[in-house]
Amino acid sequence: MTEECTRLETKLKTKFHQKETELLTRIDELEQRLKEQEENTKQREDNELRKNIEYQKLNALVEQKLAMTETELKDYKAKWALKEADLKEINKELMQSRKEVLGYADKLRVMEREHAEELAKV
Repeated sequence: MTEECTRLETKLKTKFHQKETELLTRIDELEQRLKEQEENTKQREDNELRKNIEYQKLNALVEQKLAMTETELKDYKAKWALKEADLKEINKELMQSRKEVLGYADKLRVMEREHAEELAKV
């Protein structure tokens, strides 16, 4: 019986070592998968962080350009208002000049008529 016990013990030890080896192999595989998952997660987080930083930079540039555009628009409006005021002033002066020219033209016609009448009398 001791021989049978020894054989059973050997058989059990062998099964135990096989099972232990299988479990250790499985543990190694799971640790490897866990490590890969952690690396993938870290890489994804780094990529997302880079994308987020890039997005923030682009957003800041867009905001800066928008502010510049708004400033340029305000400057353009101010310049346009000045030009418009200048044009109104020029139009006023032009109208005044036209009135003066029309007045001179009327005086010239009157003088021509008077001159023609004087010539007719002579």
